[in-house]
Amino acid sequence: HGTGYLGNLQFSNNILIKSVNAQKAVLTSLQINNSNHITLDGIKFDASLGSFSKEAALISGERNATQLTVTNCLIQSASDSSVWTQADWYSNSVGGVQFRGSHINLNNNLFLNLYHAVELRGDYSLMQNNTIENFAGDAIRGLGSYSTYENNTIKNCFIEDYAINHDDAFQVY
Repeated sequence: HGTGYLGNLQFSNNILIKSVNAQKAVLTSLQINNSNHITLDGIKFDASLGSFSKEAALISGERNATQLTVTNCLIQSASDSSVWTQADWYSNSVGGVQFRGSHINLNNNLFLNLYHAVELRGDYSLMQNNTIENFAGDAIRGLGSYSTYENNTIKNCFIEDYAINHDDAFQVY
């Protein structure tokens, strides 16, 4: 897969994973459980290197994963979706991040060509200065309380199929 490919990782608490050269370290996916104080900085997450369903998330964490930071990362289903049909969006796009824990910080990331880009279910999350470009489901699902979403750019929703999903740029409930 080329230089910088790390595959799938598992680790514990108080970890910083930072790419020396921005987005040269590449992961297919990452699941964080029973951990806190994890920072991912400058990592590229690329679903085209693995096999996923559109409901899967490239980066995920359960309720027992808290105080997580994802910054300066590229999270993508593929680098280019310009020729995708509706069927391609269903078969080629995946979720970006899905966290259930509290105190999640997403800063300065690019979410590209995803189905559901961001889902934050825990309380006290902060999402700022991110770009979500090209999505097919929901761009942001902000489902926790006491959270802040500011200075994020959301653009280009490609599927309007309300029989399958009620597509939203920003959904809360």
